[in-house]
Amino acid sequence: MSDCFVLYLLLTCMKKKTSGADKFTNNTITKEECLMKFLLICDFREGLKNYASFTETNLYNDHPSTKNICEIIDSIKSLGYECEYFGGIPELIHAIENKQQFNDCIFLNFTDGMDEKYSRVQAPALLDILNVPYSGSGVFASVLMNNKHFCKQALVNSSIPMPKSCIVNSILPLNENYIKDWVFPLFVK
Repeated sequence: MSDCFVLYLLLTCMKKKTSGADKFTNNTITKEECLMKFLLICDFREGLKNYASFTETNLYNDHPSTKNICEIIDSIKSLGYECEYFGGIPELIHAIENKQQFNDCIFLNFTDGMDEKYSRVQAPALLDILNVPYSGSGVFASVLMNNKHFCKQALVNSSIPMPKSCIVNSILPLNENYIKDWVFPLFVK
């Protein structure tokens, strides 16, 4: 599910808090009644490593640009909702270290984390530590989607049909008996 679609669902399906209670009513909230503030989390493309080796003027990495994030914030504000840029992974770490509390807000997670292995799990883990609501996948799903083999095993375990596969590497050598009935075409990755 794309981040834009998640944002659409949040803005169109958000429920109004009842006065003096932490329960939600079944009434869809109007922009005048919005009690929640949207805090957007993002590590900007411009502040991270450039993977475009062909020229230094073209910037490439998996992160959104400052311009794109500002456009998203402006779009949310144009609908009448309160929204601001919170920061990225360093700001989340700082919030945890300072034991910050966040009430009546939801974090819109647009960050892929910093440039490290399993970086996409960083924001969900930190947001869980802060115990705040946020958009996007949780920690388990974020970790699982970074390992194709384990993700496939989870899907098979949920009775979702998947093509046959096996892992072959220096630790797990090819088991020819396992693949003897496989037919072409085959994909090797």
